[in-house]
Amino acid sequence: MSYQVPVGAEMEVVQLGGEGGLSWESGGGEIPALVILDAATVDQSNAPGGVIDFAPFERERWIFPQQADTTDNILIGVNSKKRGGSVFTPIPSFRFLEADFPQMFDDDGNTALVLKSSGTGGTGAFGLLIEFDLGAIFGVNRFKFFPRNADPAFPAPDFQSQDDFLKGYEIFVNDGQPESRREGSLIWETVAFEGQNQEAVVDVRIPTRFVRFLRLKSLTAADFEIAEFQVFSEGFVPQAVYIS
Repeated sequence: MSYQVPVGAEMEVVQLGGEGGLSWESGGGEIPALVILDAATVDQSNAPGGVIDFAPFERERWIFPQQADTTDNILIGVNSKKRGGSVFTPIPSFRFLEADFPQMFDDDGNTALVLKSSGTGGTGAFGLLIEFDLGAIFGVNRFKFFPRNADPAFPAPDFQSQDDFLKGYEIFVNDGQPESRREGSLIWETVAFEGQNQEAVVDVRIPTRFVRFLRLKSLTAADFEIAEFQVFSEGFVPQAVYIS
């Protein structure tokens, strides 16, 4: 890349990374990078989506696209400014639940999203849709969710809720690419379907595929709760952006 500088003008060289260079986290200057996250949100970030690795192994002062730790739940922090993701429901009658959605991915087995038919006007949980924007594209291969005190890794003896699991569900995904939209709407693909679930701890494994958006649908009217909803991935993210 080359630049033309007018005769007599002073030229300033900014070096990012390498010996004697500025840190990549700094962005290379005093003017912060502005990123438009959506129609109503502008963020100051050098790494929208939060998928830049600023300390890659054996590559001091380099940056790389982030490599997933297969044991990490990538939903943790999904709705932070760094990630730029979100979790919501497109169903107006269920929007009163949105304030409790973060309790599904707070890494705390004592908190949960709890859905009771008494709060839904008698319709119960049937038809509830929860949509997750991961903030970036990940190579996803596993989904796991459960109520309180159901998973030994998240004991919650004060909440005997292990039988309050989701009795029927469908999981959809979308890779976030332009061709996976039709007239602006996401085209969803089903990757898991269970109309009569009997497992308190649902652990769904799929062949690794790129996912940006995720949708969970309730296929039951029965009350349920979700203490933790976990999404796992592997490999490098296919796309990462750095803005200086």
